[in-house]
Parts: sequence; structure tokens; C-alpha cells
Amino acid sequence: MERFCEKCGSLVSGDVKFCPTCGAPLPGAVDLDKPAGQPQSVQPNYNYTNQPMGGYGAPQYNNQIIQPQQQNMTIGQWVGTILLCTCLGTVSFILTIVWAFSSNTPEPKKSFCKAYFYVQLIMIGVTILLCIIIFGFMGVALNDFIKSGNFNSYRF
Repeated sequence: MERFCEKCGSLVSGDVKFCPTCGAPLPGAVDLDKPAGQPQSVQPNYNYTNQPMGGYGAPQYNNQIIQPQQQNMTIGQWVGTILLCTCLGTVSFILTIVWAFSSNTPEPKKSFCKAYFYVQLIMIGVTILLCIIIFGFMGVALNDFIKSGNFNSYRF
């Protein structure tokens, strides 16, 4: 026998007395094994708070997709995040990666850390490129200096 839980709307199979999803008692649940000619008086009451939100297959109410609430951050949390992402060198880089790709990080912090991580990667690439260019010019200048043989005019 299949039926819907009145509290959370989950489909429940078997003759259980409590919903396995929310634990609510099931005496008034809808019996789906009834013949089609008999009216079913109870409609499932979907609880949207624990459902996945947004995108295809998202729960809808009056043709509107219910979006999860944004987790706002305080100014102190922003200051702490920015300081920890910028002031500790390698530890900051690791913290940025962890916060950017962790599933339990608040969405604003996750977005900031992803953006900052990509900026850090770009800056690392630019730094490596500049080091290659500078050391290349220094090598060329040193090679020209050695080939000129003009060592007497310089004091080391």
C-alpha cells in the first residue's frame, strides 16, 4: 500500500504507522490503492523548506519557484574573511580554496572566495611570467657584460 504523509508529502510504502522522513503519525494518510472512482479527500501538504531549491524539478507554488533564503554575513564576518584570505600567505591561499569549494560555506563567502581564488591564480601566473622576463633580461645583460671583457672598469 502506498500513501502520502500529510505533514511532509513524502510517498510512504507499506503499513507503517509513522512517516520515515519526518516521523509524523500516518493514520489519515492517503491510500493510493483505492479504486479510481472513490474520491480522495486528503491532498499532500508539501513542506518546501527541506526540498532542493531552484532549477528543473524544483517545488513550485502558484507557478513560482521557491528560492532558498540567502545567508547574510555581518560586517565583522566580512572583515574576518578578507583578513584571513589576504594576510596569512600560504595559509590564506589554502583557506580560500577550502571556503570556495566547501559545501557548508555560506553562499556570499563562497562566491567571494571563488572570485578571490581565481584572482590569486592569475596573480601567480603573472608573477611567474614577470620573473621569467626579468631573469631573461638579466641573463642577456650578464652575457653581454662577460663577452665585452670590460672587467677592469668595475669594482666589485
